[in-house]
Amino acid sequence: MADSLILERLTTNNKILDVVSKRLDVISDLFSGSPKEKIVPTLDGFIYSETVKAKTIYQSADMTVTVGEYALQGDVWPDHNHSDSVEFLIVGRGMFLLKIEGTPRIMKKGDCASIPAGVKHSVMALSDGSSIVGICVPPEKAYLIDKLENITWQTSHEKNS
Repeated sequence: MADSLILERLTTNNKILDVVSKRLDVISDLFSGSPKEKIVPTLDGFIYSETVKAKTIYQSADMTVTVGEYALQGDVWPDHNHSDSVEFLIVGRGMFLLKIEGTPRIMKKGDCASIPAGVKHSVMALSDGSSIVGICVPPEKAYLIDKLENITWQTSHEKNS
């Protein structure tokens, strides 16, 4: 029984490693960071590549809720931090490798992680069609969306004063 469980886990890990090794171009972003110029603001979120998009679905003075859609295994949202916000990440679909301050963690559907303000983190999809929800409390300035005009880069505190 234990042997079959070990074999099953090794097989799963080998499949994940195969996918990862095929996407070394994006994996380098996960571990070495990536220029922020690659992240393009849109009217309702951000785009990192043709297959990685984030859409803000709710915002208030207290929080912002953003959904990240990762079309392909190996898609990465690079190392970043939220200087003023705690972020909660919840996997909605698929599987992710979350890296927090260099420590890796595998997350599956329904798993949640809390990332303190100012702490570097990144995520990589381990399956096609993965999605993850990010909740920033208070809203990080980069995630505030002005639906009527364009992107606004103030924090909620700056916006209300």
